[in-house]
Amino acid sequence: MQKSLLFLCLFWCLNQTIWAQAPQRVCGSMEYLEYQLQQDPKRAAKMEAIERFTQEYLANPNRAVTGVVSIPVVVHVIYNNSTENISDAQVLSQIDVLNADFRRMNADQDNTWPQAA
Repeated sequence: MQKSLLFLCLFWCLNQTIWAQAPQRVCGSMEYLEYQLQQDPKRAAKMEAIERFTQEYLANPNRAVTGVVSIPVVVHVIYNNSTENISDAQVLSQIDVLNADFRRMNADQDNTWPQAA
């Protein structure tokens, strides 16, 4: 009898510990979006226009799926002293290598395994 009472008491204590924790909010992005929509009524119309444009773009079968896409790039070079700094030419050279790799125009393009192509 004492063992079952002890087990019941222990089970009750563990159960109370589990339910005592309040749910934690993980991300507040939706609440902040609602706040922004309340502050600026035009924001909902802007969001709807962007969504409509995106859906029309995706539905267009004549959109260009080939060609060169220009992506603005910002490079931060972090160094402690001037001897560790690299030149702008080195940064541009590495971006050129990255572009060639991405477009499969590099010298070792045949060594790329199919899953990465």
